[in-house]
Amino acid sequence: MPKTTTKNTTYVPSYVPFKYEKIEKSSTKDTFKDRFIEQFKSYVNTPGSSHHSYLSTIAPDQNLTRVEKKKAIRKKKVIQVSCMRSHTLVLLQDGSVYSMGDDSHSELGLGSIMVINGRKRAKTPHKIDPNYFNYEKVIQVSAGIYYSMVLTQSGSVYAWGDSHHGKNGLGNLKGYLKRPRKIDASHFSNDPVRYIKGAMDCCFFVTQTNRLYMSGLMTLENEQRGSPFPMPVDPACHGYEFVSQICVQTRVLLLTSIGNVYELNKEMKKHVSHDGREFLTTKFLKIDSMHFNNEKVQNISSMRDSYCAVTDSGKLYNWKCDVDNNDLVESNNPDYIPGLINPQNFDNEKIVKVSQGQIMDESPHHILALTHSGKVFSFGHNNSGQLGRGWEFDNDDSAQIEQRFLGNEPAVDILASSNNESSFAVTTTGKLYVWGSNGTFQLGIDHGDKHYYPSQCGEHMFGSIVHKNNTIYNNQGFNKMEFEFQ
Repeated sequence: MPKTTTKNTTYVPSYVPFKYEKIEKSSTKDTFKDRFIEQFKSYVNTPGSSHHSYLSTIAPDQNLTRVEKKKAIRKKKVIQVSCMRSHTLVLLQDGSVYSMGDDSHSELGLGSIMVINGRKRAKTPHKIDPNYFNYEKVIQVSAGIYYSMVLTQSGSVYAWGDSHHGKNGLGNLKGYLKRPRKIDASHFSNDPVRYIKGAMDCCFFVTQTNRLYMSGLMTLENEQRGSPFPMPVDPACHGYEFVSQICVQTRVLLLTSIGNVYELNKEMKKHVSHDGREFLTTKFLKIDSMHFNNEKVQNISSMRDSYCAVTDSGKLYNWKCDVDNNDLVESNNPDYIPGLINPQNFDNEKIVKVSQGQIMDESPHHILALTHSGKVFSFGHNNSGQLGRGWEFDNDDSAQIEQRFLGNEPAVDILASSNNESSFAVTTTGKLYVWGSNGTFQLGIDHGDKHYYPSQCGEHMFGSIVHKNNTIYNNQGFNKMEFEFQ
């Protein structure tokens, strides 16, 4: 570019890289103003760069005006929610993890939290320090009874809270872990983990090489069995197939990548292989695909005495768990055989996910179903408003939760929480909606024990646009600099 000269104008070559230098404000505003102008005379940014812009000329006598702007910031999207009994974990798209609810066993992983009515609780979502995860990106969260786990992108697992009997994979530790601790990779033979699942007194892991591990306590007639650290489970229990989803209640329900469903007894026994390695084995039953009209299953859910499965064609099946059938022999009782729920109950729409919730072993449960168009249907128990359809009695007839309560946005994920009466939904813009029981603030809303309709949680944190006041000294991308110092 040719060099030009104009009266009272200073030219700065465009190829000089632009950079900021900190200027300490002087008590004399003219001195500060002059120093500021001299800095911008000396540097210019590269044209076309996303971080820099072209500064052609600056006149020494140019009037400078401060420009106040509000900078719009898009908050990160919620991509997963996990809730167990009294606390909730929320995972954002950038890998940030938030927790809320009861912290009596340090399950929130916040280190310290306020005491409310004699109990440690977080009424609203609080961010867990990423330093606890060694600044690794978290890709999955899982809440257990009084403990929590996260899985990072590198395949590492961090856990905290109650470690009784090794229920979180960290061994039988005394007291509660206030901050996340990494589970030793040697327990997985240094094989990166790709899936985690928390439960009541145990937890499960699946590694990259498709090895299934279990840690924690398994009981049968008061006899304690299990392992305080992750121990491999005999792959024959899932037909040596690739495990894609795990549900744990009275039994362990496994879904494999080829659409088969396996039911495992929670009575795990230790065995020793020919090379001296210990592993766990148990009785198991493969659910005959004939019961699903020979279709592949793509999603499963379980409660103490109930199972649900969604097939590739979007059909929803439900059947009871035979809790007295410890030998896992296939029953001829129609109650224990998967049965199709009438698709008309869901406006003949294709179901893509199902989730069940139950507060206690003997209590009725509620079910949420998500359709391909983003509609959420609910039916079952409604003691705390967990159906999201207002104050009404238990209703076995499914009905859609009104879209206006979900911000008129389609839902992409749902959760009917285990061991409580709370419900969750994530919309396409990453907003989180919650309803049902809020007795321990597990919904992340700081008021009300029960919410009968969906409410947005963390509206100033999750999936929404907020405005942050920001002083910007340029309203045209530094093409012209106008300042006024007060």
